[in-house]
Formats: sequence, C-alpha cells, structure tokens
Amino acid sequence: MAVAVKHRLQKAAQADSLLRLLVAFILIVVLFAALVARFVYLQVFRHDDFSGQGIQQPYHIIPDSARPRRNRRCQWCTVGKNYPVFSLEVIPSRIEGKMEDVIEALRKYVDITPIDLKRFHKYRESYRKVENIPPAAPDR
Repeated sequence: MAVAVKHRLQKAAQADSLLRLLVAFILIVVLFAALVARFVYLQVFRHDDFSGQGIQQPYHIIPDSARPRRNRRCQWCTVGKNYPVFSLEVIPSRIEGKMEDVIEALRKYVDITPIDLKRFHKYRESYRKVENIPPAAPDR
C-alpha cells in the first residue's frame, strides 16, 4: 500500500510539473506575440508619423572633447587619468609634393616627436601601394 501511495504522489508531482511547464510556455508565447504585434504596429502603421518626426527634428553634431581630468575613487586616490587621444593618417599615394613638406606643414598644428617620425617611416617602408582595381568588362 505504501508503494501505491508513493506512486500516486509521483504521478501528482509529474502532473503538477507538466501543468507549470504548460502555463509557462503559454505565457511566453503570449508575451512574444504581444511583442511582435507591437513591432508590427510601430513599423507598419505608425511609420509615416515617426519618419516625419525624424525629418522635422534637425540634429547637430557637437564635438565634445575630453578634458584632461583625474578619475578619483576618493579625495586622495587617483584611479586613472583621461587624456585626449587622436590619430593622424597620411596616405602617401594621395600626397601631392614631397612627404617632408607635408610633415613640416603638419608640425604647425600637431606635435610630431622624433619617435612618431621613426614609427611613421617604419610603417611607410612596409606600406603597399593601393592599386585601383579596374571594373570588370560586361559580358557580351
């Protein structure tokens, strides 16, 4: 008799687990359907409203330069420092005239150290000339 009671309890536990699983599955399907319906509503039915709002609101890109400052965890403990960082790319094939003249002209605007020059000349030696690929001839 104890075995029969134990078997019935196991069956009841299985049925209870199956019911919970079914309820969770139905809830997930309903919520996913609501999400898809909202997506369709916004993308299809309200498309003209939102595209009009996007055109009417002009935007401006305002550069925000990082000011050199210290990140502090507390008053006396510096965690890190922010420095403005930029890179300057020079493509030798697009330069008109001598490279040295361009570098001298850039020195008016940017601090170029001897280490930077050495690194530039090292990369320039390994630089491969970019060649334009001619368009394919149309099939006749």
